[in-house]
Amino acid sequence: MKKSVSKEEIIQKATKIFVEKGAKTTVDELSRDMKISKRTIYEQFEDKTDLLRECVVYLINTLPSLPDIQKNADNQISNIIQIIYDITIPLFGKKSKFIGGIYKYYP
Repeated sequence: MKKSVSKEEIIQKATKIFVEKGAKTTVDELSRDMKISKRTIYEQFEDKTDLLRECVVYLINTLPSLPDIQKNADNQISNIIQIIYDITIPLFGKKSKFIGGIYKYYP
């Protein structure tokens, strides 16, 4: 019997993969790296954009140095993305494709 994977587990694992490989990572690549089926992902998320959005929210909520005021600023997505970028550079280095990919593929 296969162990079911929760939405939260998918978000956590996908966030790590997106940060390492960039926002261009396909659902095929995600499912292969997470060792789950694409169907499992699509049962929890409408599409890759929906999953990516949830990963950005997860990243925002797990970064302790992000001001609470910014966490609640739904209409300031660009500012939030810039803050994430500023925080992820020290964590993942300038070669991280995550934020650049979001800007390029999900303007």
